[in-house]
Amino acid sequence: MANTKVSPERLALCEQLLDEGWPFQEITRTHGISYGSLRKYFPGRQWTNAEAGELGRLARKLKINEPAPEPGKMVHIMKERP
Repeated sequence: MANTKVSPERLALCEQLLDEGWPFQEITRTHGISYGSLRKYFPGRQWTNAEAGELGRLARKLKINEPAPEPGKMVHIMKERP
């Protein structure tokens, strides 16, 4: 689907998901919007490698399968759990 424009409704959905803390990869996988389109319409909103790695380490440590927290909030979650 090269050069296909993303509808305003789908962009609004993506913005909502990003506000909820979804990573680009999950939005791409579940909603079929390319990573490149997300980078184009939402520059600077993707997770850093450090944030993604921190979530992965936390998930493995706690063996959870829950929706991802917002970037930057993961440290607080780690302190709240035993």
